[in-house]
Amino acid sequence: MSSLRVAIQGQAGSFHDAAAQAVFTQTIDLVTCQSFAAVFQALAAGRADYGVVAAENSLYGSIHETYDQLLLYDYAIIGEVALPIHQQLIAPAGTKLANITTVTSHPAALDQCRQFLAQQLPHAQLIEHHDTAGAVADLASQPQPGQAAIASTSAAQRHGMTIVAANIEDEPDNITRFLTLSPRPQPVAQANQASLVLITSH
Repeated sequence: MSSLRVAIQGQAGSFHDAAAQAVFTQTIDLVTCQSFAAVFQALAAGRADYGVVAAENSLYGSIHETYDQLLLYDYAIIGEVALPIHQQLIAPAGTKLANITTVTSHPAALDQCRQFLAQQLPHAQLIEHHDTAGAVADLASQPQPGQAAIASTSAAQRHGMTIVAANIEDEPDNITRFLTLSPRPQPVAQANQASLVLITSH
């Protein structure tokens, strides 16, 4: 039996990857995309069988790009998973917290760690990246003194990097809700929830 192709925003080791692994019990092939729009486009082009996209974070709020794409594409939401999000400060082995001068990550991850960054690294330059795991991959390919990234434990392990500070998210109960999308309507056993996207006149 062939494996399922699942489109996600980000790379292997990202939180989208973890959500996809939690949704599908069988073997999956990741179709990695740089943006939420690219996930929807991968489904439209037939490059993926399903998509997994973040819709809401308990700290960051609604992921507006996802809702915009839901209005553009007539895709079925066939499931969801709520995933605890624990952010790690990741750097090459031997890096000390006091020596970090730049921190790279997805804007949402940087926002989820505002208090830690302000208190522990007030002078560090914050650099936005389209993916948390991608930020770690880039750092691993060209490690530089003083550079760090924020991502998952899985990303650190995958790229052989060190966690300098663990669980640095401002809210320990930080949760992201991910939607499972199908380009074709599918019956969902014991469905007990509906999703609506509304646009008001004002």
